Amino acid sequence: MSLNGLDAPKVTEAYEAVIKDNGGWLLLRYVTRDEIDLLNAGTGGYTEARDAVTQYEEKSPLYGLVQYRRKQVLLKYLPEGTSRLLQARVTVHVQAIIERFAHDTLISLASATELNETTLSSLLSSLKPSASVKSSDSSLRTRRLAEIAEETGEGPNQEPATDQSTVKEKNEENAEAQLLDSIKAPINPPKTSKTTQIVHIKQ
Repeated sequence: MSLNGLDAPKVTEAYEAVIKDNGGWLLLRYVTRDEIDLLNAGTGGYTEARDAVTQYEEKSPLYGLVQYRRKQVLLKYLPEGTSRLLQARVTVHVQAIIERFAHDTLISLASATELNETTLSSLLSSLKPSASVKSSDSSLRTRRLAEIAEETGEGPNQEPATDQSTVKEKNEENAEAQLLDSIKAPINPPKTSKTTQIVHIKQ
């Protein structure tokens, strides 16, 4: 159940205009069960896009993209009264939309009035700023490098860590060597006085 029409020239042209213009927007509609086409596009921001959705009277889904505060917001419009068959189709096709258009977040709408300042501001406030993410990645990288330096003993003013097991092994080896030396050393017998007896043999 692939979605056709995403690479059509006018769709590509409208998408490029959206990402270049703060306030750009586009809307896509179904022309067959598995094909979409450009419904409308403009540069008047989310209010103009909302008006276009309001004027769309068919009980059929719409997809869109709006640039709001330098962020790309994908739109999935599923009007009330949409058949279950179309709802199931949208669940599959929206993945193709997500993969096709670069975006920062996605908003699902059941009515055009939901596309407003409050909704968009709340949605964007929940996003993590890209700068803070980069800063976090940099801090993590720096911390990891410091850990590696400590492990190898190559950090500034850092002496190699002493391995306690190595010290213990060396102490045991020294004790064993001393014991072997003491065993191998010759044992001097105690000095005893010798008495020489002279025996006179009478002839």
